[in-house]
Amino acid sequence: MAMENRAVYLPPLKLRAETVRWRMTLRPIQANGLHPPPIKRVGQLVLSAIYLGLATTALANPPPATLQLSQARQANPKLIAYLDVRDADGKAADALNAAQLTASLADTAVPVTHVQTFADSQEGVAYIFLVDVSLSLPTKQFAHIRTALAAWADTLATADRMALLSFGDSVKTVTDFSGDPAALKTAIAALKPTDQHTALHQGLIQALQLARRGDADLPGRRVLVVLSDGLDDLSGGATREEVLNRLDTDRIPIYALGWDTPNAAARQAEGIKALGLFARRSGGAYVGVGSRHLSQAYSELRDQIKAVAVATLDCRACRTDGRVQRLQITLRAEDGLVLNDGMDIRLLPALPTPTPPIAPSEPAPPTANGWPVWLYGSIAGVLLLLVTGVILVMRQRLPQAVSPPPVSEDFWPDDASWDAVALPDTAHQTPAIGPGYAIELAELNAGGHGKTYPLHLSGEAVIGRGADCAVTLTRDAEVSGHHCALVYHAKAVMLHDLGSTNGTYVNGVPISAAYRLQEGDIIGIGRTQLRVLLLGEA
Repeated sequence: MAMENRAVYLPPLKLRAETVRWRMTLRPIQANGLHPPPIKRVGQLVLSAIYLGLATTALANPPPATLQLSQARQANPKLIAYLDVRDADGKAADALNAAQLTASLADTAVPVTHVQTFADSQEGVAYIFLVDVSLSLPTKQFAHIRTALAAWADTLATADRMALLSFGDSVKTVTDFSGDPAALKTAIAALKPTDQHTALHQGLIQALQLARRGDADLPGRRVLVVLSDGLDDLSGGATREEVLNRLDTDRIPIYALGWDTPNAAARQAEGIKALGLFARRSGGAYVGVGSRHLSQAYSELRDQIKAVAVATLDCRACRTDGRVQRLQITLRAEDGLVLNDGMDIRLLPALPTPTPPIAPSEPAPPTANGWPVWLYGSIAGVLLLLVTGVILVMRQRLPQAVSPPPVSEDFWPDDASWDAVALPDTAHQTPAIGPGYAIELAELNAGGHGKTYPLHLSGEAVIGRGADCAVTLTRDAEVSGHHCALVYHAKAVMLHDLGSTNGTYVNGVPISAAYRLQEGDIIGIGRTQLRVLLLGEA
């Protein structure tokens, strides 16, 4: 929506100059040469003071000019929305109230019950920092990055958490979420530029995956912070479109610091433009470093992250079936301006409440001869089984072969919105599946960039060192003979570990059950990383 820049805002009151510009001594009224009665002069003074107060308040609290839905998260039976509302000068607007906001999820109206500043909510922030460790960064510049990161770690509030990912030839988890500044600074001090390539896009994808973790002790507010020139030169790596696709649903805000320089080359300018696009599409913000000190740019970014309003929505009537729904927020400002923003989200059903364990029953009292009652029942049961067995043998009736029960359609949910389900122990058997699906695995390790493994999933495709595997990785000694397997069912490509020695990872996170793969996911087995490309049914 195009906005008119206004340096000063006054409420829609038609103030007369002679009313506002009152003086200590009122001029006589010329009518009949008489002065106004004292009561009338007092009324004029009071009215003028009221108008001046309204004008001063309007200048102190300018109305909202922009609204950005930065993030939304499910907190059954509520929905929490983080709103970045700013005035025409780009400053965070305040004094929002629930009456100014309306919300809808798909075709369902969702009442806004409460709005407060982020500081008043006493929530923390889960920061995920992406650090470029490619040799394209000068040593002095990288030292400034370490200093700025360490300063950020020192500013963490009690409820805040911070994680670090590095990206170069590959993406690595430097440290998981932590609230310990000392431990974080130790990890930061060990960072140094070593790699030849820059896997920025894959770093963003893995950071988004990490930000969606459901740990109970992590803050609900999740943000990505990346310092980069926006360029990605990894052969066979993730593309810009793959990152944008990940931001289409359940987006996590990306706050980007760009190494923007005057008279930059065309390629560098394109990289900065892409970085700004990621920030805007994700509900975050872009800040150019320019000639400023890096710590100053980080400070500005930190203020933006926490300058959001927290809106609580009553979502008891919301549909929680995992399907994509459009969340729309509308803000009606006091000057009549209407602002709105939205995002696509998935709401999942609440996890079932675990059944409490049944308390053990009291042992039965012994009988008169000292034997417990249950022992008599056990003896009778054994005798009955013996008699039944003798009768069956005498009749010489062999048991008929029983076919194994078919796999229930309910085993794999039709709804493909879930991420993991428990798998039965079927070793390497091929389950009953639907149509085949074509995928491609691209090896990303140094020396293996661009090598691909095309697969057609019409059964279970095993990855490992064994010669009978669909994807054979003989060069990696840390890969098991039959390490993990891929299978396609119910419109989903699933990955599960086959009891490997070193485990199977997706985007740096170990999996313990079947995992639904998405475009651009990274499968980590041993020292090998394979990027997933989903081609479609075939």
